[in-house]
Amino acid sequence: MLSLYEAAHLGIRGEDILDEAIAFTATKLYSVLPQLSPHLAQQVTHALNRPIHKCLPRLEARYYIDAYAWDKSYNTTLLQFAKLDFNRLQELHQKELNGITEKNLAKVISMATILDDTYDNYATCEELELFTDAIERWDIKAIDALPEYMKMIYASMLDLYNEIEESIAEEGNSYSVHYAKEAIKRMLRSYLAEASGAMKAMFQMEEYLQVSLISSGYPMVTTTSFLSMGKIATTDAFEWVSNDPKIIRALSLLCRLMNDIVSHEFEQNREHAPSSVECYMKQHGVSKKRQLNCFEKRLQMHGKISMRSG
Repeated sequence: MLSLYEAAHLGIRGEDILDEAIAFTATKLYSVLPQLSPHLAQQVTHALNRPIHKCLPRLEARYYIDAYAWDKSYNTTLLQFAKLDFNRLQELHQKELNGITEKNLAKVISMATILDDTYDNYATCEELELFTDAIERWDIKAIDALPEYMKMIYASMLDLYNEIEESIAEEGNSYSVHYAKEAIKRMLRSYLAEASGAMKAMFQMEEYLQVSLISSGYPMVTTTSFLSMGKIATTDAFEWVSNDPKIIRALSLLCRLMNDIVSHEFEQNREHAPSSVECYMKQHGVSKKRQLNCFEKRLQMHGKISMRSG
């Protein structure tokens, strides 16, 4: 029953019978929980809370190393190999992590965090308009029009992308930096739209999502990640990723909705752009509980879209 429950999560959009299988097996598993041994009950509870397909494989591997050891009939050699595999891969990841701060993507993400805080918490709308205009110009001469505290951010950003361009010039794919710049410009335009107050009048979900899917940062990070692929990422590849393919939109929506569900109450305690939670409730006149149920279905649907597109 547990295996069927896990396998049913591999369904894509339109495979309604697998949705029915999830509902059926989940109900049955919940009903038999009190009758299961403590270790098996823990495995079932773990799966009901987060199916394997929705988890990071290596984290689940670590969980199942312990879970497998609970089985009295476990194979000692197999368990030892599983531990060795996990530890060796972990060691490799640690070595890679030591150098990741030197990589372009890590630096861009750090810069995006600074920009997000600047747009979200510190700058006035007038200052943000000046900064966004300077970013659109992408010219160090534009720094003179900025407030003093923004000058360091602006100069650091231009320096970062100059550094990126120099680091990949030898690979013969300098064209890729243009797409990375355009991606972060687009994200900052969405930040400005959120900060300007224009979105406060938005109560239509689709209108809200046109801006917030970009401000999620997922499209920008995805485009930037292509920089590390060298010549494998051709101009066609950058054109594809820059034009909101279905898989990027689906994953961006997953990120946005999940973030809004978690942060909604906190964000509404201060002046902030409306979240998808607020927009949906006002547009459809529903309670928060009803809205959360609708979002759960939408998350499942877009998870299937991303699976099929991938």
